Amino acid sequence: MAIGKILSDVLKERNTTVTDLARNINVAPTTIYSIIERDNMKIDISVLIKICKSLDVDIEMFYKDYLDNNDSDKTVSEIMFKYNQLNDDGKAKLNERLDELLELPKYRK
Repeated sequence: MAIGKILSDVLKERNTTVTDLARNINVAPTTIYSIIERDNMKIDISVLIKICKSLDVDIEMFYKDYLDNNDSDKTVSEIMFKYNQLNDDGKAKLNERLDELLELPKYRK
């Protein structure tokens, strides 16, 4: 199950609308609709973090199936484990550093 389907299910469980979530995390509702409709594993990490905070869910919820089905990729699991040990300031700093690395062509795929 990809992120869009999981997000849709969580919104239904929480009886929350896309509009409410978008307002809570300060993004356009079309951003949330796009995540749900694309239903893939790619999402801006800063948006995903805001979604997780707003819905009070762990980030692993969105990647659990991926991690379970890709045991060979232990690095992702390890990174997520470490991420969850950070406080909000640490998570914000990590996101800044990721953005910095992604701006450098030598670190992008």
